Amino acid sequence: MIQPVHTDLMQLSKTDFIQYLYCRKSLWLLKHDLENYPEGEYSAFLIKLIKDGYLVEKYARQLFENRDDRSTISFQQTFQTESGLFTRADIFETDKAGETHLYEVKSSTRVKTDRDHNHLKDACFQLIAAERSGQQIDHISIIHLNGTYVRDGDINPQQLLVAKNVTTEV
Repeated sequence: MIQPVHTDLMQLSKTDFIQYLYCRKSLWLLKHDLENYPEGEYSAFLIKLIKDGYLVEKYARQLFENRDDRSTISFQQTFQTESGLFTRADIFETDKAGETHLYEVKSSTRVKTDRDHNHLKDACFQLIAAERSGQQIDHISIIHLNGTYVRDGDINPQQLLVAKNVTTEV
């Protein structure tokens, strides 16, 4: 028997990719059998982490908005491929020489590479989605919190944040 061809393209996001790395069956249920996908509630701790992430992203935006060079900056730049890969870059920059830089903002104090939190895998997915959508990426950095920063008055985004170039690792 001939199987019908499905024309609905399944979209896969960076979050889906990370979920796949943790548990393939969970992602399969989410994409193919939503009725049986277990619903849950966010813990107070997870809600706090999400809010902290948005706050760190706000300071990263300030860092880029206050620059006086001639770079073109986009926030939440989306990249989508014909095969369904989808990602949203926190910060995307094209400098005056035409080189592109993708920034992923994290609310941690270092670039994490452990099994549970691997920022390089996040960046790899973004690179693949961007390049397959036709966008050349020249540099990739993870922006994270400076663990030695001590606040004295107003928060200074230039001192609060560190940008680690991870192009080679990715």
